Amino acid sequence: MRNLWMRTSLIVALLLTHCPSAPIVAKFITLAKPAILFADVTAGPISGGPDNQGVPITIFGKGFGAQRDASTVTINGVEVARYLSWGENNANNPMLDMIVIQPGPAITAGPIVVHVNGHASKAAATSPA
Repeated sequence: MRNLWMRTSLIVALLLTHCPSAPIVAKFITLAKPAILFADVTAGPISGGPDNQGVPITIFGKGFGAQRDASTVTINGVEVARYLSWGENNANNPMLDMIVIQPGPAITAGPIVVHVNGHASKAAATSPA
């Protein structure tokens, strides 16, 4: 996991500008590919829990983004029913991003994948079902 953030980041542009009266300025623009490090639940019910949408699952990683916007989580290729929390550096360990989801009754056991800005994480642990 060493240097995970660096390996999953893509430098899109490095712009250098210089004029005689100003110092050189470098601007980095990066797009992070989401990376799941672990989830807190690997087996559990898809019913029960808040609003009967299944046991809440917490996913920890990097590159999830501060807000969900159009990002999604899928389990076995199907989008989860409910998003309880989505954030950047919001876990107890502030170096980690955290998402809390509920699978919903349509989910079957399978890999968990986080999709952010058109990029998909590698599949993580098998989900509840």
